[in-house]
Amino acid sequence: MAVQALKDLRALAWRVVRDSKKLGEAPEGCESLVEAVRLLRASFPSKRDSWFYRAVLRCLVGVRRAGASHWLVPGLPELGDAYPRYNVWVREGRYACDCFFRAWGRRRRKEICTHIAAVMLHRRQRKIGEYG
Repeated sequence: MAVQALKDLRALAWRVVRDSKKLGEAPEGCESLVEAVRLLRASFPSKRDSWFYRAVLRCLVGVRRAGASHWLVPGLPELGDAYPRYNVWVREGRYACDCFFRAWGRRRRKEICTHIAAVMLHRRQRKIGEYG
């Protein structure tokens, strides 16, 4: 990804996170993403803005569906990712990410990694888009 494009996405991700705390505010074209972040905030009220930012940035860069319950999330070195992509699955109603089996995996599993959060945003955004 081009440096300027990533810089623009980082700025947009912060704006989406900020606007998700204000009712009726959203960057043009990001209304469903802002609403998805609001829903995610309701599920994880103790998470910091930086956690939501990381999830939003991953979502903006591109979450791709790979199967019925399988998604690919691009790795971002600027967020500390060591791999080019991460696999996220839903099994028996629970999310799992292959980062759980890598460095710091036990902590990521306990605190819910932002790869999973990006998939949650992606799914909620699509649902809002279908019914909104």
